[in-house]
Amino acid sequence: MTGTVLLLAGPAGAGKSTLARRWCATRRLAAHVEVDAVWEMVRQGRVDPRDAHHPDQSRQWLAAVRATCALARSYADSGLDVVVDDVLRPSDARGVWEPELHGLPLRLVAVLPSLRACLERGAQRGKEVPEALVRLQYEASRRWESERQLDTTGQDVEESAAALVRLAEDPAAVWP
Repeated sequence: MTGTVLLLAGPAGAGKSTLARRWCATRRLAAHVEVDAVWEMVRQGRVDPRDAHHPDQSRQWLAAVRATCALARSYADSGLDVVVDDVLRPSDARGVWEPELHGLPLRLVAVLPSLRACLERGAQRGKEVPEALVRLQYEASRRWESERQLDTTGQDVEESAAALVRLAEDPAAVWP
């Protein structure tokens, strides 16, 4: 039996990783795959993912996404449910993510609290993402269909996790 793959999209500071861990706790068997962690496996010549002007940035991003998808596919084919979290802009989803994950039972939720909440949460994290980049990611994430968006503004982690579980099971989350 193939596991479900849940893609969590959204800007830095939205709470994707926190919610991914909580979603995993609701499953019998589950894996959490973070694109950032896969990208960090590059040990020599690694480009900062935030450096969009570096000539190797897009090539390394694509390699990290493909490796993430291969890992998610391997886990799902082994019967584990998998959650993947990334900024995952709609413009990249159809051309990159969808072909790599084709044939798997996919769900997609865009975690999208208010921009202010993302900036405040981001300031409390260990990863420093420039405000201008968070704003760009936020605008890109708003392009996801409204029925896929999960606004966690003003919610604590438990409330947000419960809302994610409900939305991930909703037919509106099926992707593509």
